[in-house]
Amino acid sequence: MPAPRSTLTTLTIVCTLALSGCGGDGPTGNSGDAVTPAEAGILLTSLFGFVGDNLNLFAPAPGLAAVPYADLYDPNIDEVDECDVGGSGTLTGTISGDVDDQANTADLNILATADFTGCRFYISELNIITLDGQPDVDFDVDLMIDEGADTETDIVDVSGAVAYTVTDGRSGTCAIDATVTITSMGTSADEITATGSVCGANAANLQILF
Repeated sequence: MPAPRSTLTTLTIVCTLALSGCGGDGPTGNSGDAVTPAEAGILLTSLFGFVGDNLNLFAPAPGLAAVPYADLYDPNIDEVDECDVGGSGTLTGTISGDVDDQANTADLNILATADFTGCRFYISELNIITLDGQPDVDFDVDLMIDEGADTETDIVDVSGAVAYTVTDGRSGTCAIDATVTITSMGTSADEITATGSVCGANAANLQILF
């Protein structure tokens, strides 16, 4: 975890790990039993939740206090965490960019690769889905915060694939290739838009909640 934040006028971090689209061998195609668009939305929300919880991202509370690894003494990401209902995931990558304490702004890029091992969460009231990396899911996040204007914008390119099994007997592979834009003002996520596809469903039609 990061050390307590220091007082810095302008902080510039240079990316120290070269990642091609944040690592991985590119998304595997969809296969096996289908998930519904509603389930695809929950799956994507859960992936964002895993990354957000570990890096303090996507929270509806703009401000420099929400900057991931705020002091950025070490720009490398290396996290292991449990999933909601069992299993685990790892998160590796880098953070680069600028934090200006005088202007109360931040402009960062986060490159992170999430890999899952038996990661379980509820995909409906009755069903639990278990995810394993196929090979992984890559996040390329452009984060812009203006504390004075009380705004935060996250532009997230997410790509990769996961193998899944559902407690109702379904199994398959879900390919993800989407861009999600989150614009927050004050204490609420005012606008979430998406393009691309998740498990074969049009990302623009998915319900994504933060």
